[in-house]
Amino acid sequence: MSDYVIAIDGGGTKCRACLYSPEGEIVAFSVTGPANIFSDFPLAMANIQDAIEQIFTQEQVLNKIEKPELCILSAGCAGAFISSARMAFKDHFSQYKNVLVFSDLQASCVAANNNQNCGLVVTGTGSSMARYFDGEISQFGGHGFLLGDNASGAFLGKKLIQDYLLFLDGVLAYDNIFTPLQEKIGDNKSSIVTEFAKSTAVTFAQLARIIIANKNSSHLASGYLEQSTDYLISMIKQNLSDLPVFLDGGLASTYLQLLNAKKVEIELQLTENPAEYGAFLLAQESA
Repeated sequence: MSDYVIAIDGGGTKCRACLYSPEGEIVAFSVTGPANIFSDFPLAMANIQDAIEQIFTQEQVLNKIEKPELCILSAGCAGAFISSARMAFKDHFSQYKNVLVFSDLQASCVAANNNQNCGLVVTGTGSSMARYFDGEISQFGGHGFLLGDNASGAFLGKKLIQDYLLFLDGVLAYDNIFTPLQEKIGDNKSSIVTEFAKSTAVTFAQLARIIIANKNSSHLASGYLEQSTDYLISMIKQNLSDLPVFLDGGLASTYLQLLNAKKVEIELQLTENPAEYGAFLLAQESA
């Protein structure tokens, strides 16, 4: 391949953009906000465009390429499993030499095992699972925290808020995790409902840090994580047991420890390559 590639990892929490040389060397990168092209297309386009513009203000890039449109744009984005979102993405960036868009899961799978067969478990703001075999990808979960994503930060945070409101209503007994939560969000039920009733997955996912920090002292926190870990074990055994399995996302290290403690007899490891590298490899393959 003789072209430079702008590789995008558009996630539900942040967008990473990386400019790769034709030889696969990283020239520059940038990070902006959320880029789910299905749930909020205008915001995703703005953040991806911002990430690209940040790359092309860097001196080492200006010395090599005159303008972004001379590059291949290859993006792995949350929400790209929806065909209408993919088409809208291509239309929006039609000025580029070539535009490729894949799901963030596909880009992550390709990156995790250098385009070889593997399973991928993503546990971050959302959670999902993918089976990548002979170039074909099958997705499991990833339905959003309102309908699933049972090992996601957003799912954990939502459970914590639900139980805290039950405690404030006098239905649930006190648990140690309620003290740091109260310090963060207070104990006024009306204010809590006002803040969280229409909150995004990102807002709920931020509360997962409290759960992880108190997992050894809180019955509820350990219970949430055990429930989510058991869910992952069931899904992995059912769909990925014949493949090396990689874990990715902000909660990956935590879940790897929990899964290893359960003595899951499957090869598990953290991903080393970022999803934008998978977008670059997919651009190479397309070329």
